[in-house]
Amino acid sequence: MGDAAPVDPTTDAKPFTGIAVAALAFAALATAVTVVDFVSSIQPLSPTIAAWRYQASASLAGGLAIPVLAVLVAAFAARYLDRPVLTRRLAFAAKVLAGLLVAIWLVLMIDGFSMRGEAKPEERSIGDAGIVQASLKYLLQAAVLFVIGRALQSRPDTQGK
Repeated sequence: MGDAAPVDPTTDAKPFTGIAVAALAFAALATAVTVVDFVSSIQPLSPTIAAWRYQASASLAGGLAIPVLAVLVAAFAARYLDRPVLTRRLAFAAKVLAGLLVAIWLVLMIDGFSMRGEAKPEERSIGDAGIVQASLKYLLQAAVLFVIGRALQSRPDTQGK
């Protein structure tokens, strides 16, 4: 009965648990700061004006890389910490965000083309370049989020086989 070896918590725990928890905190903080920066940059709110929506969606496209990276960091941390509920929620959130980015991109396209007709000919090329740049950002980041969501849905024991 008394022959059982004592459990050493330093050898039985995963070695980078503290870093993984810190990574989750970083992901939350990075996302929150980006959201606050974006919301403060689009004041005053005027969603009924096409030019405002165009500017807001172009501004959002530029700041999306940090939240996408934060989702990826949180995904690694959730898998490392073996948190299946958090992993499922991150998978769902990543796919919903991917769909949301595609919807925002569609609004950007509609607003951009409606404003293009009102623009002077010399301003059209600048607007077209902005639409192309924002489109690439939205669609690539939506694709990355969708891939992260799909990867998180797969079982960890079948990854890489």
